[in-house]
Amino acid sequence: MPAMRLSSFVLAAVLAAASLSAETWDLSTIDNAAKTGQYASIGTRFGRTHVAYYDASKQDLKYAFTDDDKNWKIEIVDSNGDVGQYASIAVDLKGFPHISYYDATNHDLKYAVKIGTTWTINVVDAGFAGQFTSIAVDAEHRVYISYLDMANWDLKYAYGKAGNWFITLIDAAGPVGFGSSIALDAKEQIHISYNDDAANKVRYATNVGGVFSTTTLTPTSVAQPTAIAVDALGVVHIAILSNGLLVHLDNASGNFVPETVDEVGPEEYDLSMATTDDGRALITYYHPEKAELRLARKQQGGTWTIDHLDAGGTYNAVCIDKDGRIRIAHYGSDSLRFAIN
Repeated sequence: MPAMRLSSFVLAAVLAAASLSAETWDLSTIDNAAKTGQYASIGTRFGRTHVAYYDASKQDLKYAFTDDDKNWKIEIVDSNGDVGQYASIAVDLKGFPHISYYDATNHDLKYAVKIGTTWTINVVDAGFAGQFTSIAVDAEHRVYISYLDMANWDLKYAYGKAGNWFITLIDAAGPVGFGSSIALDAKEQIHISYNDDAANKVRYATNVGGVFSTTTLTPTSVAQPTAIAVDALGVVHIAILSNGLLVHLDNASGNFVPETVDEVGPEEYDLSMATTDDGRALITYYHPEKAELRLARKQQGGTWTIDHLDAGGTYNAVCIDKDGRIRIAHYGSDSLRFAIN
């Protein structure tokens, strides 16, 4: 990964003290095939946990699921060329998994959905498009995908269902669209965080006003990865890396306010985010100096606690179920790893 760009920008927030949690975490391996687990993405519904990921040794998109968070079944979803990078998964209200991902052989954005036991795969956008994909699904099983158009270095968005896609150019003030992350709110309005690689800033796009609008947020000197989530109250949360710091922003006050969560060093590794029912953010991320996966959680009093979970974690994903249990998939020790509290 390239080094993060640094500047003299200093956040006013105070670093939270890293602390080991008293709770017990169960750690296990999902797939121990060599070089497997990059671009991990996770979701859960009806007690089943779903993980999409890239097998770098075979250059395949893979999918694992479990009904007890212990015994995993693994499937190869797509093996047609070098496929599966930038995998992103969403599970719909029927429990069906939807995956967006990048076809590095043909340079296309691809999509896979499993209905029953059958995977349906199609190309969403062909021709140098599909890196940094992120997917969401609404209550009617319509699919929303944000991604980078590498032909023009723009942020694009695809909407629809398998074989019937509508594509919109959201931001062409390029190069923009790196590290895109998408979320839907309760009204099925769209929220996207992404990186402006030319200005080294985080940008935010939404169609809450009826049409898409884009905004540049503070801070500056932001690395490529971003993560976004919308809580039950409609508050938008964004996680970024800036000047070697993990930073959380939310718009609970009406404007996005940044706060420092942890010091991680000048690297550009993956981020993931979820929110609890009462609107508190959870962020998973990699700490390069310690070479470990960490979980930051905002407490009810407003402070952050940090759990040191496992070795590795350069690619990581978090989800939380209706009962508040946290599940994390990540790439560690050259395999796909899993943590649950």
